[in-house]
Amino acid sequence: MSPRFEVVSAPIEERLQSTLQIQVSTLVSTLRSIFSRAEVHRVSMSSTLKDEAFVSKITITAAKLALPSSVPGALFVCFVVLKLASAVLVRVFARRALRHARHVKLN
Repeated sequence: MSPRFEVVSAPIEERLQSTLQIQVSTLVSTLRSIFSRAEVHRVSMSSTLKDEAFVSKITITAAKLALPSSVPGALFVCFVVLKLASAVLVRVFARRALRHARHVKLN
């Protein structure tokens, strides 16, 4: 027995247009909420940075943390030393590989 009604889908242009409209409206609402939140944070950050006592306190604390005698300062120094050692080792091994490649004939 054949079905009484036959389901006919909408033309592809209409479906595509409706999908795009939904996606664009979602994008616009998301961007609007992001920008409104960013404006609130910008205003609060601006008022915070105008407080001279707070800025001087943060500057002194950051300077103390940057000293190599503190844990974050020591970790930063270790990070810099390891990055420099890594760069030197990469250079050495690359030069060695290139020197070796010049002496070996690749057929």
